[in-house]
Amino acid sequence: MSDTNESLHHFKHQQSQTLHEFYITGEILTIDVYIPLIKTLGHAESTDVVHIYLSTPGGSLETVVSIINAMRNSPAVVTTILSGSVASAGALIFLAGDTRAVENHSMLMFHNYSSWSGGKGHELMASAEATDKWGNKINHDLCVPFLTTRELKQLKEGKDLYFDSDEIMKKLKKEEKVNNNK
Repeated sequence: MSDTNESLHHFKHQQSQTLHEFYITGEILTIDVYIPLIKTLGHAESTDVVHIYLSTPGGSLETVVSIINAMRNSPAVVTTILSGSVASAGALIFLAGDTRAVENHSMLMFHNYSSWSGGKGHELMASAEATDKWGNKINHDLCVPFLTTRELKQLKEGKDLYFDSDEIMKKLKKEEKVNNNK
């Protein structure tokens, strides 16, 4: 359908759209728990919308990396919705959304990665160095520009960072301005 006059042309069409909703609550566990989400993201159409509601203390960084890679590779529009307290690995999923929504009285917490390792001395050293490099790269790639350089440094030094819903909205608006100026 087209409405026209000499200086304005308006075209309207309707498309079929599928809304997928996922809720990540509780601890983020091993990847097998999240295969339905990852498969949905992988098979979604560009007209699909995926909402991921988050209320989680965090969990497995390995699982989160797989979820975020699926989100970034999906043609669907992925909206992450902060609902309540979201920490650690859950905060990274929140930041990876194409669009992000923050419900009132929500909270977001970031901290430096946690890891466990075992083995002989040289294996422990190699593992610690590799994990440190990997964790720092993930934090930089996923958290900047939401977190400032100063805040990233604080994370590396072991400080936990907490943001309430008002602070999150301010940071998202600031981040949007930075991204629009690129």
